Amino acid sequence: MQNIEEIYQEYSITVYKYLFCLTQNRDISEELTAQITSPFIFDDRTTMFSRSINL
Repeated sequence: MQNIEEIYQEYSITVYKYLFCLTQNRDISEELTAQITSPFIFDDRTTMFSRSINL
């Protein structure tokens, strides 16, 4: 079974890309992704998110 961090790493990029396709706005997409995934992140959400997204 995967731990929560592995699940986050696996799906957060997909969620971000989907939201970016809908909004065409990086800031909004990052904010929405953070709001959706925030229950799964323990600390320093921005750093973890920034490392996992490479555009």
